[in-house]
Amino acid sequence: MQRHHLEADLYADDKARAKLEAAVAACTLTRDGYADALAEVQTKIADTERRLAAERAAAERKAASEQLARDLDGVEQALPDYLHAGRHLASALEAIHHSFEAAQMATFIHNGQAQIEIAAAFVVQELRNMVGTIRDGAAPIPAAKPDATFTPAPESVPYIEADPMLREGIFTVIDRSAEARTIQIEVSRI
Repeated sequence: MQRHHLEADLYADDKARAKLEAAVAACTLTRDGYADALAEVQTKIADTERRLAAERAAAERKAASEQLARDLDGVEQALPDYLHAGRHLASALEAIHHSFEAAQMATFIHNGQAQIEIAAAFVVQELRNMVGTIRDGAAPIPAAKPDATFTPAPESVPYIEADPMLREGIFTVIDRSAEARTIQIEVSRI
């Protein structure tokens, strides 16, 4: 059509111009039809991808909430055994009443158990509530447990060499099996 406008006699060749205009109009209509169909297909694809993403997220939330529920079941099963073992150990230490350290260990165990029982009551209930909120999407999926591998310090942190005096074995192993002990200390003079 452009070539016709540039090269043909615009007043003399009405029939050819009308034929070209009809062809251009038909092609434009076909192109617009394809564009509309493609836009509809793209909309359907986007909708399907959105639904798939929602289903995946729901499956991930469900799996995470079920894993948390299983972990909590494990905590609730292990806690009574832990508390019983702690009480048993504390009782055994209390039987050694003439040792201050043994009595202090027993007191420490009793105090720790009391704090753990109270904390567990709150934490387990809070986490039980979180199971549902994770499943429903109101709470985020917990992050994966970090890797326990050693991560070296970044290059920007300088490495500080240990004092050579500390590396030369200035510590001595002491035999504590005997009743009486002698410890020799060596001190440099300034």
